[in-house]
Amino acid sequence: GNYLSASNDYSDAEILVVDDGSTDGTAAVVTSLSLTSPPFAERKRGGVTLRCVSLSKNEGKGAAVSYGCLSCRESTSIVLVADADGSGDIGCLDGMMSELSRVIEKNGGGCCYDCPAMIVGIRRETERSLSRQILRWGFRLTVTLFCGDLGVRDTQCGFKLMTKAAAVELYPRLNLKRWTHDVELLFLASRLKIAVGEREVDWVDKEGSKLVTSLRGVVGRSAIMFMEVVIMRLQYLIGNWRIH
Repeated sequence: GNYLSASNDYSDAEILVVDDGSTDGTAAVVTSLSLTSPPFAERKRGGVTLRCVSLSKNEGKGAAVSYGCLSCRESTSIVLVADADGSGDIGCLDGMMSELSRVIEKNGGGCCYDCPAMIVGIRRETERSLSRQILRWGFRLTVTLFCGDLGVRDTQCGFKLMTKAAAVELYPRLNLKRWTHDVELLFLASRLKIAVGEREVDWVDKEGSKLVTSLRGVVGRSAIMFMEVVIMRLQYLIGNWRIH
């Protein structure tokens, strides 16, 4: 909130927190912050706002992000999807905005944010555990083998910037609701000819992440991701899932 408020470019932004059916009081905490914490409580006219929307039950990250994108203010033209733990550096937003404008202009959209386009972050980390390296390498290989080149190197980066036009075009079509929904999102973008670019983002994995760290956990997680990607691709191939 402080970063956005300090910039004239984002001073009227909305921070929308999506509560995925949690039972830990997330919605109440966000509401309290919106009323008592600067810069939200001190705004006079306009300014950055904070709001929370909640799913009635836990449906997974894909479902939560989809619900959030479709719950944005009507005036919204740009959507930043970011993990709640703050792993991605918000200071990289300016660079991603520049890249989004470049991709739109390159694809004939001029400087208009009304056309669908997306920028996916590339995690630039100072430290990465061996288990995380194995997990990401295996997943990227699986995605390439079954989905081809989706135009980005880091499908799972939790820092994605897109026009609202892209969000409303893609998220309602998702069938995968959990961890691998990003792959289907980019698969759909490639098939719908939506412009996609990428930009490096400073990234620090936070303690307490739900990602597994043990070797057994890495193997188990990799197997689940592998199966979800394979099932997704088969569903589209046999026509059970349709793009149009």
